[in-house]
Amino acid sequence: MQVKRSCMLPENGQIMDARGGVGGVVGRRRPRTRPRRGVDSNRVVRETAAMLDALLLGVGLVDVDALDPAEIGGWVASLSASIRGLNGLVRQLKDRKRGAAGSGGQAAGSADVREPVAGAADGW
Repeated sequence: MQVKRSCMLPENGQIMDARGGVGGVVGRRRPRTRPRRGVDSNRVVRETAAMLDALLLGVGLVDVDALDPAEIGGWVASLSASIRGLNGLVRQLKDRKRGAAGSGGQAAGSADVREPVAGAADGW
């Protein structure tokens, strides 16, 4: 039996959703209690950038020589896919910034988009 997007609690057969709430027994769907709201894109990008900054601190702690060689291939594939997705977002943001610059300057509240630097220790 598979439980999607949840974590099985073996001691009581309940499930925990992604927000940490405990639902009913496995197999039941929790009824939606409020209507789905629109996505706040500014918040998504702001929090994504903050999380990436925090992740960069963790990357500096990695001892590559101590990594399990059996897992490296999966990590490389996962990280590469994530980086491709992030690079696509960065390209879109740059295009948007150029468009805003052509119409009178940088939009209020927008931050500079950092560009990766080849050979830099952290890639940026």
